[in-house]
Amino acid sequence: MQLVGFPTRIGGRVTGERADPPEDVCDCQQMWPIWGALITAGLILVERRTSSPMLPLELFSSSTFSAANVVGLLLNFGFYGQVFFINLFFQQIRGYAPLLAGLALLPETGVIWLADGLSGRVTAHTGPRFPMIVGSLIGAAGFLSMCLTDATTPRDQPRWNGKLQDDGMRA
Repeated sequence: MQLVGFPTRIGGRVTGERADPPEDVCDCQQMWPIWGALITAGLILVERRTSSPMLPLELFSSSTFSAANVVGLLLNFGFYGQVFFINLFFQQIRGYAPLLAGLALLPETGVIWLADGLSGRVTAHTGPRFPMIVGSLIGAAGFLSMCLTDATTPRDQPRWNGKLQDDGMRA
């Protein structure tokens, strides 16, 4: 159900906010977020009543589990938002072709790959608290630095800002 619920809510946000919708677009697109919320509520009800749920909802009664998931949710929204907007920046502001804009983000993938392996080792030695705090601070610095990116920003700075975010998220 969530495979349908989440894209439905996002689709409603993307298509429902057109400034000047074409005449042939029905107002039912405004209902997408509502349908998505209803489907998600249905998923929660089904998961509560089943004998073996995919994710036991009792886990969310732990403040540590809930806090870690909220932090992960916010970081992922920030990360994927950054990936979306930095591609637009490269294409619309810098004039990169779509392929070149995608290739410009390729080093970011390498940083993610390296940081994932490294963060597991650090967590095994120090426990989860230190990497989560330091990683959140590094990621926040990267997200903040992206706010300072504009047309006059040196060519490689947006990529380094993205790498900084990745390092923080993976820590």
